[in-house]
Amino acid sequence: MTSAPHPLQIQAAQCWARGDLYGADDALAALIKEQGGPTPQTDLMTLRLALDLLEFDRASAALERLRHPSKTDPNIALSGVRLLTWQGQSDEALTFLNEALQTSPDHPGLIALFITHGRDLTQTQIDHAEHIARTLPEKSPDKTGLLFPLARHYDRTGDAERSWSLITEANRLSSLRMGSQVDPERLKAAAINRAEKAIAKARQLPHATPHKQRHIYLIGAPRTGSSLIQSILSAHDDVDSSAERGALLPYLHEITDSSETPPQDHLSRLQTADLSGLDRAGRTAPILIDKTTHNAFVAPLITAIHPGSTFINVTRRPQDVALSMLFHEFPAAFPESTSLQGITAMLDARSTIMRAYEKAEFKVSEFNFDAFTDAPEEQGQTLGNLTGIAFEPRFLQPENRNAAVPTFSAGQVRQPIQPTPRNKWKRFADFMPTAVKERLDALAGAS
Repeated sequence: MTSAPHPLQIQAAQCWARGDLYGADDALAALIKEQGGPTPQTDLMTLRLALDLLEFDRASAALERLRHPSKTDPNIALSGVRLLTWQGQSDEALTFLNEALQTSPDHPGLIALFITHGRDLTQTQIDHAEHIARTLPEKSPDKTGLLFPLARHYDRTGDAERSWSLITEANRLSSLRMGSQVDPERLKAAAINRAEKAIAKARQLPHATPHKQRHIYLIGAPRTGSSLIQSILSAHDDVDSSAERGALLPYLHEITDSSETPPQDHLSRLQTADLSGLDRAGRTAPILIDKTTHNAFVAPLITAIHPGSTFINVTRRPQDVALSMLFHEFPAAFPESTSLQGITAMLDARSTIMRAYEKAEFKVSEFNFDAFTDAPEEQGQTLGNLTGIAFEPRFLQPENRNAAVPTFSAGQVRQPIQPTPRNKWKRFADFMPTAVKERLDALAGAS
């Protein structure tokens, strides 16, 4: 008989589920103390939670304790491979993954990681992955978790038709699991409305007092290259990265979504709370970079909390952004991601919002990722000028850096900088609705 979970374990899980990572961490610490030290169960919780908190040394210590007695446990491997990949230890990650697959060859999560990170994949391995995907129920997250990397595999190998078939099915199932049909134009209107309210509320409310830490926000759409830009800027000794923290977003959404005006000291109190959270997370460098993409919709309120903040809208060819988003599985906070119509509408919304900010004299600088990869040294200097960070040529060697990169594209971010392929999206042009292509072309022309 399985014993009931400890109350502190339940408390940690509940805090974790609602996004209170430090509340979960406090409950976990109390559980470990009560049990007289870490156990395999608390080590696995520590590994997962430390990854979410970007506490990589702590995650590594938990993984080291877990790997000795149980190298092949799939639950350990799923988080362990994630950690090792973020840390740039791709060979060790593959070794660990292969160990786990030896005893759990049909585990869908492990197979998905292998399709994503494996090398010289055989058709037998791909066929096995497709077989496992077919056997899983439609509502299983593991099914979409396999279909996305399989679609990307066929994209890499040049089979556009098979790739499109798989990605269409993957996004159909993702949309069903999100629980509602997405109206792209309503999403666009809601995003624009939130930004307009952020402008208005930022004008109404007293701004917080400036403080010594300077904040830089990369607010481009997903899949625009912000991870590499963040990694490059974070190479400066005075700069730290908070990845995609987004801690302020729930409170800023309350402000924009409410018809009531908050107390006059509301933004000052939010500043105090945010700085306290950053201090606890060890993010106390003179300059901090955040690339939470949803900050784009509330940027005026953010600068009212952290005066002097810098906002950079990282852009790429919209066609490439749309296809890249479609081929990656996003959480429920990105309901637009399951269709080209939804993605295109939100890219359109972002373009409209940037024009609204310009009209409101709220400064957002644009930085084009395609231009950067074409001329890294020249555009690197431009990036330094936009952010006020003294740019150094060593920043352009991401393959030599050891800092962890917590992102979908951790492997790509560590590669030497090369020009992005031109018109890669056109391999799927025949599958794209005409209206979507025309709208993306218009967005490309407007940028």
